[in-house]
Amino acid sequence: MISVGISHNSANIYAYQYQDSGINPVPFGVKGPFGDNYFYSHTQIDAQATYYVGKGFTALASGQNMNNEAFGFYNGSPQYLTQREYYKPTYSGGIRWNLNAGR
Repeated sequence: MISVGISHNSANIYAYQYQDSGINPVPFGVKGPFGDNYFYSHTQIDAQATYYVGKGFTALASGQNMNNEAFGFYNGSPQYLTQREYYKPTYSGGIRWNLNAGR
C-alpha cells in the first residue's frame, strides 16, 4: 500500500504586532518591515509505503518533506524575512513483525 500526502499552507498570520497609533506608532505601514508576523507559504510532500512480505512480516518505508521545502516567517511583506528553517528530506525504513499474522 502506498500513501502520498501533499500539504499546503498559504501565508497566514502568526502574531499581531503592528500598531499605527498611540505613543509609539510603527513606521512604514502594516506591509512594512514592522508589520504583523506571518508564516511563508509552505507546500510539503510526504509518502509512506508498506508491503506484506509473508509470515507476519511487513516492510515499510517513509519520506517526509521529500521536496525539501523551507519553512519560515516574515514581517509585513515576504521581502522582510525574519526567520528561515531548512530541514532537508527525512527518509526511514524498517520491517514490522506481527506474531499473530502467520498463524
